[in-house]
Amino acid sequence: MLTAKEIDSVKSRKGGFTRAGLRELGVPWPPPKGWRKALLQGLPVTPVGSSPMVRKDPVLRTRIPKPSQVRMVKRQNRIQRVATRTPTDQWTSDTRNKLVHKVNHAEVHVMSLLKKCGVLYDRERPFLIDGKRFFVDFLVTSIMTDKRRKIRVAIEVDGGYHFTEEQRIKDRAKDRQLLKSSRVWSVLRISSDVAMRMTSEELRATIISNKVGVATRIYSDAERLLLR
Repeated sequence: MLTAKEIDSVKSRKGGFTRAGLRELGVPWPPPKGWRKALLQGLPVTPVGSSPMVRKDPVLRTRIPKPSQVRMVKRQNRIQRVATRTPTDQWTSDTRNKLVHKVNHAEVHVMSLLKKCGVLYDRERPFLIDGKRFFVDFLVTSIMTDKRRKIRVAIEVDGGYHFTEEQRIKDRAKDRQLLKSSRVWSVLRISSDVAMRMTSEELRATIISNKVGVATRIYSDAERLLLR
């Protein structure tokens, strides 16, 4: 533990601290905020930029985006000026009702898992982006960690027809459009086969660790071979 007099002894003639002077005190350059207080308390001084860009979820000990990352994505979306809204016309309402009541065992299983994950979500959420309509199987809007946190993860459950070349092109185009929207921070595609074997803990960890601004695909090894 250093005293204030010992710290001030390395000051330059002009009364400031130089790189060489701080090196004698064991302080990295550039000096991080609060370095003097840390020295007076006998605490180590952490270099600027050494702290991770993500914080850990206290329950699962997995990563969740820091607020600064979320602000960055929002700022990028404002710059792109993508027109995004929720359509309310009759066709959208009728189509959504059909999709919600359609029997899909993988989607029903994912919905049951989401109810155990401590998240809030919308089913078959419609979007109107750049004049094009899209429906998202599930849009996770918040998750409970140490407190409820706002997120925007679009989850798509991909059946067998998604592995055809024509549908893969459409899926990639849809992902790009969704990621341009300020209402979607990331996209998570899970094959029906993988979804049926998932647990609520695995799905929660996957949602939390999904990177902001990225479309992630979780397929089985056999399904990945079809994509080559």
